[in-house]
Amino acid sequence: MYNDMESNRGGNSGLFIGMLVGAAVGAAIGLAFAPYPGVETRRRLSESGQRIKKTAAKNYERASSNVSQLLDRGREAVSRGQEAYERARSEASETLGAS
Repeated sequence: MYNDMESNRGGNSGLFIGMLVGAAVGAAIGLAFAPYPGVETRRRLSESGQRIKKTAAKNYERASSNVSQLLDRGREAVSRGQEAYERARSEASETLGAS
């Protein structure tokens, strides 16, 4: 079983390397046959990269905010659950003590 796991890891890294090489070759071919001169292509790529960077930053901030809100709500729910447990435990102790 250990050997199966080892061979699977090698396959995954080979796939990853193949994807990287394919992406690099595709980018090189795309640049070679680009309809714009090199300066224009680089400018467009730079602008596109900046837009992607800004979008990624906005999405990261939104996701981070959502996670923070979920954590706060979870902490509040745990606190309410602990309070309810303590109340029920106290009431049960009083009821059993009074009997």
